[in-house]
Amino acid sequence: MDYYSGQRGGRSFVAMPVLSLMFLEDLCTAYAWLHLKGYSLETIDEYITMLRYKKAADFPDGRYPPPLKALKIPPNALAERAVDDLSLRFRNTAYAFILLHEIGHILYEHRGYKNIYFGELA
Repeated sequence: MDYYSGQRGGRSFVAMPVLSLMFLEDLCTAYAWLHLKGYSLETIDEYITMLRYKKAADFPDGRYPPPLKALKIPPNALAERAVDDLSLRFRNTAYAFILLHEIGHILYEHRGYKNIYFGELA
């Protein structure tokens, strides 16, 4: 997950790359499905730990396994209304947290921010 904030041309910004957002969305789906089916959420922790300590080359095709496939979440998991609703709540909360966290770096001038511009937020 590669979220960050920075400054360019005297303006501050928050970057939320599409691939990171898609990865987070898959994790939210996994959390929702596992929770509603009564499975342990530790499997997600183990998956994240695996990503941290293994290299992509350690896996078939030299790529990390995508979350839903690695966690054996059915491809149609979001077809279940309860899974879709809970996943959406997790996702919206996570997006808000990430955005506010990065705005906090800007507000408190972490990493040397100067001349902060908020545009519509000001």
